[in-house]
Amino acid sequence: SSARALTSFDISVGTSTIAGVIDGAAHTVSLTVPFGTDVRVLAPTITVSPQATSSPASLSAQDFTSPATYTITAENGETQSYMVTVTITPDTTSPTITIYTFNDVEGNITADFATTTPTVTIALTASENVDWVSITIEDQNDSDNYRRFLPKVCDGDAVCTVSWDGILSPV
Repeated sequence: SSARALTSFDISVGTSTIAGVIDGAAHTVSLTVPFGTDVRVLAPTITVSPQATSSPASLSAQDFTSPATYTITAENGETQSYMVTVTITPDTTSPTITIYTFNDVEGNITADFATTTPTVTIALTASENVDWVSITIEDQNDSDNYRRFLPKVCDGDAVCTVSWDGILSPV
């Protein structure tokens, strides 16, 4: 047989099974998994044409931090590659700010995006006039998840203000 189609591609996440969307003409598979899913160790369940095999094999753990290639080999040895892309749903959890550090001095703040307006205004007051200031807001559990404002022109005032929408991601 020369049949070498990828007919299903499913990933189990917790108690849910996520079915891949297969585009047979483009030879692609796309899936979207929930925020927090570790895409470095997913083991998909794969179904292929009768008498065909897949490489990697069904239930083999794979790293999907970037697109992965699956090769389907027909009984007669002919092959077809499929590019599999896994997307993680963005985090929609509203952040809560409880502390801040400014010049190595910690202070308290209340900024809960779930209960306040969708932006927070951060105003820094200096003891002298400033030309610019940079602000980095960082997730205390993940330093790769942050938002940086730089530079902010303050027109020589002693107060510099920026507004933040609560989204953290390197920008």
